[in-house]
Amino acid sequence: MRFLPVPVCMQWALLASAAADVPYQEYILAPTTRVLSPVSIYQTGGDVQNAAALLHPIGAGAQSNWSTTFSGNGSYVTLDFGKNIAGGVSFHVDAVSGGSDSIGFTFSESSMYISAQHCDAVQDGAFDLPQWFNNTTPGHYEAGHEFQRGAFRYLTVVHNSTEAISISNVTVYWAASPEMANPAAYTGYFHSDNDKLNRVWYAGAYTNQICSADPTTGVALGAPFAGWYYNYTVSNGGKRDRVVWPGDIVISGPSIFVSTNSLEPIRNAIDSLFLYQKVDGRLPAAGYPLAQLFAWSFTYHCHTLNDVYDYYMFSGDIDYLRSLWEQYKLGVNYPLQFIDSSGLANVTTISDWGRGGMSGHNIEANSILFHTLQNALKLAAIMNDTSESSRWELSAAGIPIAADNLLWDESVSLYRDNDTIAYGSPATSYPQDGNSWAVIAGIANGTRAAAISDALKARWIRPYGAPAVEANDGDTISPFATGFELRAHFMAGHPDSALDLMEFMWADYMLDDPLMRMAGLLPRHHCSHSMLGA
Repeated sequence: MRFLPVPVCMQWALLASAAADVPYQEYILAPTTRVLSPVSIYQTGGDVQNAAALLHPIGAGAQSNWSTTFSGNGSYVTLDFGKNIAGGVSFHVDAVSGGSDSIGFTFSESSMYISAQHCDAVQDGAFDLPQWFNNTTPGHYEAGHEFQRGAFRYLTVVHNSTEAISISNVTVYWAASPEMANPAAYTGYFHSDNDKLNRVWYAGAYTNQICSADPTTGVALGAPFAGWYYNYTVSNGGKRDRVVWPGDIVISGPSIFVSTNSLEPIRNAIDSLFLYQKVDGRLPAAGYPLAQLFAWSFTYHCHTLNDVYDYYMFSGDIDYLRSLWEQYKLGVNYPLQFIDSSGLANVTTISDWGRGGMSGHNIEANSILFHTLQNALKLAAIMNDTSESSRWELSAAGIPIAADNLLWDESVSLYRDNDTIAYGSPATSYPQDGNSWAVIAGIANGTRAAAISDALKARWIRPYGAPAVEANDGDTISPFATGFELRAHFMAGHPDSALDLMEFMWADYMLDDPLMRMAGLLPRHHCSHSMLGA
């Protein structure tokens, strides 16, 4: 197995030449051109003539057999792009029987939610309506900047009048990863003799690209279901669901560094969080516009600080670290006030990634805090500023001992979520995220780390994956939390367990299972927070 990070400073000509000669080029899912055409017709409905013409990107009405004609209300064609894409629609109107007509588009990641009446949701809890182009006459049309859509695999072209309209040249401008001149020009590559691992790695890299968007097309809170739009400026650089989430960057950041090395979006996302830091050191749980509401999360506060550490370690950008250093120190010091006589931080805020809630001396929060303090001490040495080091060392020193004394349950070889939960409580009381982080942070090591690895493995639900029992429903399969579990298995000295989980959860299920293929997904946020470190 080889992992080949290619330094970003290499000449692009050398990179292009090398990429053309290596076997891993076939795994890259990103397009080399940003104008994409559908690869097949998924289905049609109503009176549609010559639907297959929509598969041809050329023509624009130059010949009659290159046009598709929709006659009557309710006629539609669903186009399949073969994988998730992101961007805005363009098309050409060749003829309209009534002088002018309307044509609409709906978007769906999953074939289960294909509809001529609505799209899968811009907002939680409801579907939104088609994107309509009204009163069209012959000519070229394209979606406005604020109507970029992502991600979707299926695009349904909808007609809603009694007239007839002929269109051609339906394409999507692939708007993801706007910082890249050539989306397929990776600066880092992975190749092994395991086809599943190769596919998962590149699917992860592609997911990160799909999750990067123009920052001026951010989430529009309260957008209408009809005439939806994205128009918030969320940062100087884009992020996946059009809001910056520091927990996501803990997973996606390292993966980006070793694939596309797109430093600018990560740096800009971090900047957008520090922009809203309070004078007492608190950092927002999410970026703009949610940062204006300023929900504070103990764990996501620490995630932001760890994002800074990862950014420096992968980029070596000492000037950037220096620009944030005073704010960073203030951020590290803020959660220390919650450490009480137990030696652990007493968490009083419930905000976290979607788990059932925080309370008391929580193992996840304290493990992440311990990890944050270890990172802070390393950065202090790099910055030659040890003014806070004694405080950080003292705060960190008591966490492993207290976690073992208060939260370790020898009978199940796992840490309890918090000290208000009784020993031997249901399995949902022994979180995936907290136990994984205990190993990552080094609170558990040696035989105890190995025991946690074995206990987590024993809970796997084949053929689906590792359960995040701390989530609200108790049986969520979360690639986000499982990304941490994978790290824990490796750090516990059980790489075979990590690879096994990677193969059956990410490759066999998320890439190859008929249900997921039907969904057309490269897994994303929360319940599919992102791919394997992506």
